[in-house]
Amino acid sequence: MGFQNLSAEMLTTFVAISDAGSISKASEALFVDQSSISRRIRQLELELNVTLFERSSKGVKLTSSGTIFYEFAQKFIVDLSILSEKLDPTAGGLESIRIGTFDSITSSIYPHFFGNEIQHLKQVLISNDTSRLIESYNDRLLDAIIVDTDFESEIISPANRVSLFSEPYYVVYSLQNKNEILFENSIISAEMLKKMEIFLYPSTCPIHRKIVSSYKNMQLPVIHQLEFSSSSISFVMHTAMVTILPKSVAINYVTRNMSKLGMRQLESKFDRYISLFTRNDSIQDLLLEAGLAI
Repeated sequence: MGFQNLSAEMLTTFVAISDAGSISKASEALFVDQSSISRRIRQLELELNVTLFERSSKGVKLTSSGTIFYEFAQKFIVDLSILSEKLDPTAGGLESIRIGTFDSITSSIYPHFFGNEIQHLKQVLISNDTSRLIESYNDRLLDAIIVDTDFESEIISPANRVSLFSEPYYVVYSLQNKNEILFENSIISAEMLKKMEIFLYPSTCPIHRKIVSSYKNMQLPVIHQLEFSSSSISFVMHTAMVTILPKSVAINYVTRNMSKLGMRQLESKFDRYISLFTRNDSIQDLLLEAGLAI
């Protein structure tokens, strides 16, 4: 094995597939078509003369050789990132920055920024899994993340923080819902929420975690977990259950379905505070100047 044809692109692709557990999910995370992803992995396996993944209809998983190589590849990417920061953290401008955030941020809060700059940024990781975003940042696989300020304590890698915005959460419900609380109160309290059944993102999402933490030593509302807000909206329209969404997302759904959906604001203790975390001032300044307005 000469390894003369190994590239950072191959290693980054390999790690992305390993973390995602599928080529299609890695393709979405890297914004690269699946055929290119598959080609890179074939080239990598030929170069190493080993099989890195066991492939099945359910996705891929690492072979024993793949597990050994994963440790090397991840360390190489981290070391390369550290070296790049030390030499010149913003030498490539936006093209050198890898950023992660929630889909509600990209689609509802900063659509113009991500729409205009997504082709210029080195990588954009969009996930509703807060833990995945923070772990990627802590592992130096991302240079910046936009997440809820409440989770700052989980960011152990060096980070500058700048507050971007805050917004309330809203309960979204069907206008056919018979729960009088929804029609008699403009603000929904934690006590009122206990009397509802709720569709939420999984426990890794910010509002799910905030709701659970707000009911310490108290009975929780009944919570059903769903991966996509579009699914929860569909269920809400046809059941007596509700969902909870950030104001920016709630307005979008309700205004498109005004004859079917209503919304009520949650009390202020549930408000969402969003911050930008970056490795240094230079990265922060580049992103703010490019359109991440405060």
